[in-house]
Formats: sequence, structure tokens, C-alpha cells
Amino acid sequence: MRAVHALRRILGSPRTIEASLIAALAVAVLYPLMQSGYLALLDLPFGPRPFPVWTFDGTPQHLAPLWLLCDALYRLLPSPEVVGKLLAVAVLVAIGAAAAPLGGTSRAGRLFAIGLCMVNPWVTDRLAVGQLPLLASYAAAMVALRAVIRVVQEPSRSAAVWLGVATSATGALSPHLLYVFALICTVLFAVHLARANRTLRLALIESVCIGTGVMVLLSAYWLVPLLAQPSPLGRFGEADVQAFMTRGDPAFGLPFNVAAFYGFWRRAALTKDWLPGWWLGADALLLLGASGLVALWRERSTRSLSLGLAAAYGAVLIVACGIAFAPTAGAWNWAFEHVPGFAGLREPQKASAFLVIITAYAGARGLTWLLENMRPRLRSMVTALAIGVPLVAGAGDFGGVRGALEPVQYPAVWYSAAAFLRAHEQSGDAVLVLPWRQYLTFEFTRGATVSNPASLFLPGSVVSSDDPQLAGLAPANVDERHRVLNALFARPDAREQLGVTMAALGIRWVFVSDLSASLDGAPRLALAGRWDDVAVYEVTNLVASAPEGSPSVAQRVSQVAGIALSVISLAAVVCFGLRTVARRRPTRAESAARPPSI
Repeated sequence: MRAVHALRRILGSPRTIEASLIAALAVAVLYPLMQSGYLALLDLPFGPRPFPVWTFDGTPQHLAPLWLLCDALYRLLPSPEVVGKLLAVAVLVAIGAAAAPLGGTSRAGRLFAIGLCMVNPWVTDRLAVGQLPLLASYAAAMVALRAVIRVVQEPSRSAAVWLGVATSATGALSPHLLYVFALICTVLFAVHLARANRTLRLALIESVCIGTGVMVLLSAYWLVPLLAQPSPLGRFGEADVQAFMTRGDPAFGLPFNVAAFYGFWRRAALTKDWLPGWWLGADALLLLGASGLVALWRERSTRSLSLGLAAAYGAVLIVACGIAFAPTAGAWNWAFEHVPGFAGLREPQKASAFLVIITAYAGARGLTWLLENMRPRLRSMVTALAIGVPLVAGAGDFGGVRGALEPVQYPAVWYSAAAFLRAHEQSGDAVLVLPWRQYLTFEFTRGATVSNPASLFLPGSVVSSDDPQLAGLAPANVDERHRVLNALFARPDAREQLGVTMAALGIRWVFVSDLSASLDGAPRLALAGRWDDVAVYEVTNLVASAPEGSPSVAQRVSQVAGIALSVISLAAVVCFGLRTVARRRPTRAESAARPPSI
């Protein structure tokens, strides 16, 4: 009987219920991953090879820790097919685990926050295109928001250190959300500073300095190299803003569409397209969030927080609307051109992640407040509705996000070509991938457009295009090889000059995945092997290998300096945490002096 009672307590505990909801939602969304194959998504394909960790092509290295983790998984797991699937599962479960504390101490509030944060149109769109690092940053941002709320309500050094750690994790996974979070922190601190007394103001200023210092030091591994070389943000311009403009709703306009977590620039099938009355669910969430702000305002100790969250929500909504919102388009354009780092928000709808988080935090408190003032018979019904509304609104997630998460198998001819290259490549050889486009449609992806996965499939050093071929958008890579090849393929005589250019760049092999780009008869290129619709060509008379965009001394020094600063600061944070724990733990003498508990 004791075992039965214990089992009932475990199964009926709030944490077990929360974990069950997280697991159920993860299974409902990701069960297609049980099929054999690799994830091949628009922005993030997976293959037999891990992602490159450290490069010097002018791109920031903020994702290096995540790619190091993936590299370790590739080495430890028996099948490389599992890595992408495991990452997707881990990210979605992390979102649920981070969302639960947003709901506070109320069981209904915590379940509401889990459901809203795990399943909503914003998550659906980002999962569909494979933006797993952004979704991981979204989970870290939930922790960061709770940390900043703790700091502004009860400033302390330990809280400030935790804020710095959570903020650095958010930026390590997505600098876009880091910039928006900095705006939220600025609003919250400004409101609290304006309403605080002198003692509290000094404590808040100290917390800001500590948190910022910890964040900068922990992020030094990518901030220092980024500042030591020309910023990639300088390449963003009007064409980027137009290409990634936030989309409005034909019937309800732009702000409401964004507040309902829609507005992704890429055209796709949306839940609201087939869900009658979808706007009622969005209205319910907005009203629940507003009631939460009212509940916070009713308590004198949280009035500043209520004002700060309301102001932060409005600021994030304006940022997420971008230039598509006429009243603030001028100010947004000015910030894009003049505010350092703001150009990183060329896709402003990413900021909607914080609309979800703030709605979850405020809505959970609104739900708790409403339940406290209801009859017991109505509480269960209202709780079920509050949890069910976001699940229905984000139903597009279920079943693999409109088929986007169904794994694919690379064709046998790709394996044959890779084996041929592995057998004939020499040290220092490089492989050029054609067609020279970042996004391609393959038969094995069931007609879906994906980022070219060849660099994660072929052996050796692979040179693949990162040109999105959207009007006016510049490629991300700025190293010598990509610069020369981008200029070459823009010319009408690219086929005739390709062999000479490859010889000059030290590229020996060409992998062609579409025979419509056949190089048969091209000067200085000889067919080395052909397997159905895949071919490999070799450059003849290759004199010497050219440097593969070798990093400069300054880049190497900045990289080493950034890593050193990050390691030192991380060690300092760990020591600080251990010291804090040690202070709270009683000594043996204190424990012995305590009277025995009854």
C-alpha cells in the first residue's frame, strides 16, 4: 500500500504533470523523426559530417559552442542520422522546461505557459525552416527574462551574475534576440530606476554593471573576433529590409497579426488559413495578458514591473513590425542605418519571440488572478480553455510541422561520389559544389527547397555557395574564394573560365548534383566520374593549392583572446557560484549545535 500511495503522489505531483505535458507536446510535434533518415531543412540541413566550428570568413562565431556539441554527438553516437533529431527534441523540450517557471507558482499558470511557449505560430514557422539555434535562444531568453525580473525586484550580486549568464546564452545562440533583450532590459531598468529610492537605484546600477560585465566576458569568444574585423552587418541594406519584411493580415492588419505571433516573411501554409475564428484565440491571449498586467498593478510591490512589461511589450511590437508599420517606419529605418548592431534585425519578426514570452508571463498571472475569483466549478473549465486555446492556435506544429520534419535519405549516387572523392582526394584538396546556389530543390527532399547539404556530406574541404539569390541580398561569406566565385558565376562566360579560376584558387574537384549544370567539354575540366544525375570533375594541370582564405594574424590573435577571456570569465562565474552555495550551507559545527528536529 505504501508503494501504491507513493506512486500516486509521484504521478499526481505538479512536476510530473508538467513533464507529461512537455513530453506529450514534443511527441505530437516531432514523432515523424522516428523515421530513418536525416533532417534536411531550409536553413539547417544535416548530413554524415558535423558542422565546421571555427572559420575566418568574416562571419561571427557565436554558434561555435553549439557546433562543438554537435561535433561531440557525431563522434559519440552510433549513427549520424540521430544528431539532428536529438537536437530538435532537445530544443523543444528545453522550451517547455524553460517556460514552466514563467507561470509562477500556480499549476494552471505553469501549464498555460508551457503550452503557449511550445506550440504557437512563431515556433511553427521557425521549426518549419529549421532555425533550431534561434529556438534554443528563445528558450534561453525565457530564463533571461525571469533573471532580469528578479534583478529589478530584488537586486543582488548573485542575481546579476545569473542575469549575465542567461543573457550570454541567449546571445550565443542568436544575437538577434540578444539585441531585442537588451531593449527589454533597458525599458525595465528605466521604469524601475524612475520609481525607486536612492538605495534601490544604486543597487540596480550595480546589478546592471555586473550583469553586463559577465555577459560581455562570457561572449568574448565571438564578440572580440567580430569587433576585430569588418562587421558583416555592414553588408545589410534596403534590399535586406524589403526581402525580410514582416507580413500583415489582409483582414486584421499588421500589429494584430504580429501580436498573434504571425508575420513571418516566408510564404507558407498557416494555421489561421484553415482555422475558423483564429482571431478569437489571439484576442483571448491578449486579454489574458492584459489581465495579468492588471493583477501585477494591483500589488504595490509589482507596479513598476507591470509598467515595465507593458512598455517592453509595446517596444518589441514596434520592432517586430519593422518598416511595414507606417507610423514607425521612419524611426525604424533611422535605427537600422545609424544604431550600431540594429542592422542585425533585418528580419524584425524574430523579435516576436519576446511577445510570446511576455504574453506567457503576464497571461499566467492573469489566469491565476481570474481563477482566484471564480467558483470552484468554473475553475477547471477556465483552466482547460486557457491551456487549450494556444494548443489549437498552434496546431500547425503537430505532425512534423506540415511535413517539414520528415527525414530524408541521401541518394546512393551521393554516397558513390563521396566514396570516389575520399579515395582520390589528396591533402589540401578542395571540392567546388554546383549549382552555385545556397538553396536548391532535390528529388530526394520530395521537392522541398533546402540549404545545399553537400558541405555536410562530401569529404574534405568543400566550397559551396551561400548566395540566397534574393534580389539585392549579398552573400554572407567574404573570403577570397567566395568573392572570386560569386563574381565569376555572375558572368555569361562562367563555364569557359571556371577551370582556369579553380586552378588559380587551388580547387581541384567539382561536384555537380544537377546535370543541367553539366561541365562536359569545359576547358581544363575532365570528367572523373558520373553516377546517374551526379558527376565529379577534376581540374587538369593544377599547379599548386591556393590558401583557403587563410586567417590573418589579427584574426587568430583576436580568436585566441576571445576564447581566453571567455574561459577565464566562465571559471570566475563557477567559482562565484560555488562560493555562494558554500555560504548558504551550514558548517559541521553549526549543524551539530542545532537542536534535533522533531
